[in-house]
Amino acid sequence: MKTIRLLYPDHVSGGLDTYYFGANLMTHILPENENQPLVKVAAAPPDGKEKGITNGIYAEDEVLAGIRDAQAKIAAEQPDRIITIGGNCMVSLAAFDYLHGKYGNAGAS
Repeated sequence: MKTIRLLYPDHVSGGLDTYYFGANLMTHILPENENQPLVKVAAAPPDGKEKGITNGIYAEDEVLAGIRDAQAKIAAEQPDRIITIGGNCMVSLAAFDYLHGKYGNAGAS
């Protein structure tokens, strides 16, 4: 079973710059594991600039770019398990979607 660690330091969709720092800090706190490669989702560091709202989503282009990058990197890795290291709840979206596609409704009765 292949497990990856998905570093996804999104801070924009959660509205807190500290999410970026926290996600990166966690990669130093978690013990290294040679059997769990670290896969990094591209996320620009906080820049203090106000972002626009499009379709009701703050910084929609950045948020969607992060999701697409996560999806592409997960698809390339083809893991069986994903440990998400990241900012807010949204960073699990791509991982949950991938795993749902892989396992369907596992555990559903």
